[in-house]
Amino acid sequence: MNNTTMAGITPDHVQDIFDRSALTYEIYGVPPKIVVAVCQLPNGFIITGQGACVDTTAFNEEAGKRVANNQLLDKIWELEGYLLQQHLFDIGRADDFVD
Repeated sequence: MNNTTMAGITPDHVQDIFDRSALTYEIYGVPPKIVVAVCQLPNGFIITGQGACVDTTAFNEEAGKRVANNQLLDKIWELEGYLLQQHLFDIGRADDFVD
């Protein structure tokens, strides 16, 4: 596991995965109301994020992309945390980090 510590995942590791992922954005609604981000992770797994507004006059594409990207980063954290926990379980060390 690159850029990880036995106790957790680092921000650099999560950002590296995000940076190596393929991202596409689509805008939906007439007038525009939501930005949907589709992120194909380096291993091929696909996750999504979205940024939307209630008032279409306040729609901002860049703000929507920022919100969607933050959701993607949160999902990567969660997936990497699961992967680390499974690795620790597989090697018999899962209880080492339980309080």
